[in-house]
Amino acid sequence: MGTALLLTLAGLFAAGADTAALVLGILLLTACASVTVANFCVPSELMALWERRSGRTMEALR
Repeated sequence: MGTALLLTLAGLFAAGADTAALVLGILLLTACASVTVANFCVPSELMALWERRSGRTMEALR
C-alpha cells in the first residue's frame, strides 16, 4: 500500500499537481507517524473492523 501511495505521489509531483501531491504526502506522513508513535496500523484496524462487521468467525474459516 505504501508503494502505491509513493508512486502516486511521485506521479502527481511529476504531473505538476503540487497541491494534490502535498495533501497525499501529508496523509501518508500521518499514517506512517501513527504506526511509529502509537503502534497503530490504520489498514490493519480497518480490515479488523470489516471482519467484525461481516460476522465471519474463525470457525467459518476452517
